Amino acid sequence: MSTTAAEISRQTGVPPSTVAKVLAYERSVQPDFLRKLGEASGIPVTRLFMEMGWLPESEVMNVLGASQHLTAALRDLARLRPYLEQVATPPLPAPLAAAHALLGDPVSAERFEVRLDQIVCGGRYRTPAITVAEFSLKDGAHPLPLHAARRLAAESGVRLSAEEEARNDPAFWSVRLELMARTRRVLDDGQEATWQGGPDHRTWEPVARAWPAHLLVQDAVGGRQRAASVAPRSLDRPCSLVVVGGRHGTGLAAPLLAEALGWQFVLIRGDVEVAPDGRVVPIPQDSAAGRIRAWISAAERIEEAAGAGRPWQAVILVRPAAFDGRERHPHLEARAFDLLARTRARVIYARVPDAYLSWWGRRIEGDHLPGRYDGERWARRTRGLYERLEGVLSRRTAGKDLLLHVPDPADGFAPHHPAIPDEVIDWSARVAWAAFNWVGRELGGDGDIRTGRLAQWAALLREDLRQGVPDLDL
Repeated sequence: MSTTAAEISRQTGVPPSTVAKVLAYERSVQPDFLRKLGEASGIPVTRLFMEMGWLPESEVMNVLGASQHLTAALRDLARLRPYLEQVATPPLPAPLAAAHALLGDPVSAERFEVRLDQIVCGGRYRTPAITVAEFSLKDGAHPLPLHAARRLAAESGVRLSAEEEARNDPAFWSVRLELMARTRRVLDDGQEATWQGGPDHRTWEPVARAWPAHLLVQDAVGGRQRAASVAPRSLDRPCSLVVVGGRHGTGLAAPLLAEALGWQFVLIRGDVEVAPDGRVVPIPQDSAAGRIRAWISAAERIEEAAGAGRPWQAVILVRPAAFDGRERHPHLEARAFDLLARTRARVIYARVPDAYLSWWGRRIEGDHLPGRYDGERWARRTRGLYERLEGVLSRRTAGKDLLLHVPDPADGFAPHHPAIPDEVIDWSARVAWAAFNWVGRELGGDGDIRTGRLAQWAALLREDLRQGVPDLDL
């Protein structure tokens, strides 16, 4: 029997809230629930009733076997508890978690103050898209001596990049090291957030009160792993969904789609791995090899679950960088492409214009010293990866995947600005809407939008004259 809350509820007919209360010992087990559990799991109901003391032992045979079966069933249910706790209390976004940790520590709270902000993006489809926490020393507080900040950072396992180490600004980098050290523990959970605001950087200056600044920023839509809701949408022909893309394009469609379906959202990163039960587990690495291995672990989970007849209800966002290993990891790269070619998941891919990639490359340039990062080189390399990915997708079964083509933008995008251009957000919403409707047509199910931004935008999307995203012919 599956250990997902949705599956237990579906097979037993017991509301998820009731299952949660039983697991938390907040509600006693009722005979009807135990009967349904036995029928769904294949355990004889009489044996379960005997174990509960509701039937005389003399009336039930194979007492030892019943005890073993019941123990296994309860162990199966017990594995739900962490999942249910995550649904009930999902982890805070990284900037909020860092602020909470810093201000909850007496030493840090006396030294630092925090300002929280949201950057709202989108033209037709407006949403808080980026969460920002700005940290600064309080009046009267001073930076630690740099050697003390380095020692604190070393004890916490954090360090500056080579570019940052080269800067001759000890007061600024002392504060940055202290902040990184004091927040490291709460940020090491598989979320995606970055420290920004270094001297001579440009992209994030418009949202800071002073410059340079200590900003912890995160994509508010898809910057963290999310568990499935307690009532995810079921499909007549269930499968996993893999979205190929990134924040430089319509990758935001992946978390939007996961919200609408009530499914788990998995963000492939270099510092996570997907466990056999579908949990996303942080691991102590962040490298090109890590990104490829993270995708491989997710793809293997997809195959194992499909092979067992219990497809993983998850939307997995994989970026082109997870297939980039030719220079140092050619064997891993070949494995990554092969798994994409053979995956039993349905793939959703929207080709984005070169203008999107050029914009993102220039945006990254603004996060570095002038002249230290070549955004156009990044754009060319990423376009090359997309071309290779399209070659793989073209060889998959025709009609199995959703392949789309985003039109060229009407105007250019500001190169060094923290906000995501309105057009990028709007097309991400349209791609997510197209994917949601395609899932209903191709895979069946009840058709309801569970929750999230697509539910809020549904009326606007139905009336959108540009909602029809062009198909991509590979």
